[in-house]
Amino acid sequence: MTGPHIYLRFMRQLPGRQGSKTEHEAGLSLLLHGLCELTGRRLSQEELTAAILKNEKGKPCLPGSGLSFNISHSHGLVCCAIASGEIGIDAEMIRPSGDNLVRRVLSPSEYEQYVRAGAASDEIFMRFWTLKESYGKYSGKGIAYHLNQTDFLLPGDPPLPEACLQVSSPLADLSFFQWLFSPGYIVSLCCSSSTPAEQIRLHILP
Repeated sequence: MTGPHIYLRFMRQLPGRQGSKTEHEAGLSLLLHGLCELTGRRLSQEELTAAILKNEKGKPCLPGSGLSFNISHSHGLVCCAIASGEIGIDAEMIRPSGDNLVRRVLSPSEYEQYVRAGAASDEIFMRFWTLKESYGKYSGKGIAYHLNQTDFLLPGDPPLPEACLQVSSPLADLSFFQWLFSPGYIVSLCCSSSTPAEQIRLHILP
């Protein structure tokens, strides 16, 4: 495989823990689909669950496969990224966030971008949030690191629906990409800086 593959599926939203469990299982199904498509290897969900271990950072992995994966889900959108190198992906539904959270997560320059966005501020915050989450998942740090210490600069124009948009960051050895999906979801990907946008493959499954 020459670049990351991202598999997405939209589902009917279910409330509470049942919804989260259903979406997590759907993420594993996407991983099974991707592994079969990319490697020709067919596993049952039980075999896949047994094969998934955690590395020294606590990040789920498939030892011996030569592949990395990452799963994210939010309010009916499920996605799974598979790559030959480390990968991190985060998906969120655009929704309002409290000012305390916004100030805790954003750097001063990001907060300025957020304020300038006006009516689009909820979307801007989720674009920043998913970028930071994708880095936390790439590195295995989760959200334990100081989120407001990463300083992203969003392009002036928002991403077109389902179009890949590269985002500038101070982390020179990494690349960040972002997508907007209707009706109101943001997906961000963190991967090696050697990854060009044209090598990323997006698969939207029924």
